[in-house]
Amino acid sequence: MTDLAKVLEQIEKGEKVVAIEADLGYAKLEGVNLQGANFQGAGFGYANLEGANLRGANLQGANLERAKFNFANLLGANLQGANLNSANFIGAILRGANLRDASLRRTVLVDAYLRGANLQGADLKDANLNNANLIDAFLKNAYLQDADLENTILRGANLRGAVLENTDLRCANLQGANLRSANLCETDLRDANLVNAIGIVAFPSIGSRKDTLYVVLDGNAFMFKTGCFWGTRKEFLEAVMATHGDNGGNEHYRNYRDAVKKVGAMFRR
Repeated sequence: MTDLAKVLEQIEKGEKVVAIEADLGYAKLEGVNLQGANFQGAGFGYANLEGANLRGANLQGANLERAKFNFANLLGANLQGANLNSANFIGAILRGANLRDASLRRTVLVDAYLRGANLQGADLKDANLNNANLIDAFLKNAYLQDADLENTILRGANLRGAVLENTDLRCANLQGANLRSANLCETDLRDANLVNAIGIVAFPSIGSRKDTLYVVLDGNAFMFKTGCFWGTRKEFLEAVMATHGDNGGNEHYRNYRDAVKKVGAMFRR
């Protein structure tokens, strides 16, 4: 009997599904009730679980690469250390799910509901989280390089130490989010809401390009971002002098210099 047949038999008998390290690649389980199932270490490569009920399921260390979970219910599911690379979770419910140290490279999470989810240390390079709900999500030290988070709701999310290099955060709601020690190199923050955000301050419409200057608290130091520049206080001042000259009479030099002087006091408020 195949592993899939065993799973279907358990479902038919009304038993809680236990399929540890089962081979369920290419399985068709659309809309199936798998609440509380134990799939630890199982293989779901290319499987279709669209609309399935996986509430509270254990998928720790499972291989879900290229599987379809669109509109599935994974509320409170355990996906710690799982491989979700290139999988589809469009509109899926992942509220309170444990995705710690999971790999979600190129994963599609458009319109997904991830409120309160644990994504600490997760690899989300090139992931698409457009319009996703990540309110109060835990993304400490998560890797989000080149990810699409346009219009994403990150209100109250913890992004401390997250890598947001070349990440699209246009129009994202980061109200009250913690961005302390986050890497914002090449990050696009146009029209993002940073009201009451922690570990970051912004100086809008500054410099010759009238761009926004962002300053991130990194330990006891500061990192500066404007345009494509990302660097330390010393590197920033050197770049300003190289562009505008060490000239107190230059308006842009004065504005940047005054902003740098205000930074420490702004973080102490």
